[in-house]
Amino acid sequence: RNVLVPTPSISYDTRDSFVRPTRGTYSSYSVDISKGYQTSLDNFLKHYVNLRFYYSPFHRVTLAWLGRFGYIDPLGDESRIPEDQLLYLGGTMSVRGFDENRLRVDGNDDPVGGRLALSGSMEARIEVSRNWETALFVDAGTVRETLVDEGSDDVRTSAGIGMRYLTPIGPVGILYGHKLDPKDGESSGRLHISVGYTF
Repeated sequence: RNVLVPTPSISYDTRDSFVRPTRGTYSSYSVDISKGYQTSLDNFLKHYVNLRFYYSPFHRVTLAWLGRFGYIDPLGDESRIPEDQLLYLGGTMSVRGFDENRLRVDGNDDPVGGRLALSGSMEARIEVSRNWETALFVDAGTVRETLVDEGSDDVRTSAGIGMRYLTPIGPVGILYGHKLDPKDGESSGRLHISVGYTF
């Protein structure tokens, strides 16, 4: 497959720090304009919306919120989104407590992606010392408009705790996410190693 994908974007940023924000907002919108040369398989628009908010009600405490929206809009009646271009959730960068890309799975326990992905996170970051902080978080997400009738449209949720070591170029941390609504046969949660903030 030969594909051309320009990605125009726009953003608005009032955060007090790029590395370790404690107040301000960040919002962005981007769209992948995908055009296949030999097939209509890759003809689609992939929209991304990202909203973040930071607030410090007390010294050494920062509350952070994140909302993400992704949607794939096919171009043309015959366009079918390839599986490797669908939207997936789960893992360190989205809904913690789940394996990477496995928020929604099929009967064979394989990842299921969709044309719509919606996720949100809330995190309390508490500075323990100059170089250490602990984090308490709640994540939620859903993957919908799938190509196969597998998995569930339900909103899946998790909560967890972690520790981060703050370096001059960003934090390095270890976090554990616990599923609040585990399905039959699922693990109760997962450990994640993170470099930089999830948001």
